[in-house]
Amino acid sequence: MGLLSTLRRGVDGETSTLWECRNCGQTLSEDADECPTCGAESIASYEF
Repeated sequence: MGLLSTLRRGVDGETSTLWECRNCGQTLSEDADECPTCGAESIASYEF
């Protein structure tokens, strides 16, 4: 799911969450424990 899709859903009244690696910015899945790109365990979540 891309960022644009996430934002569009927020405009329609639905809420969604985006998970992102705090180190490299890679978009992650909800169940990720670490970033597959850089190995960082610091994951940010943003609710739209």
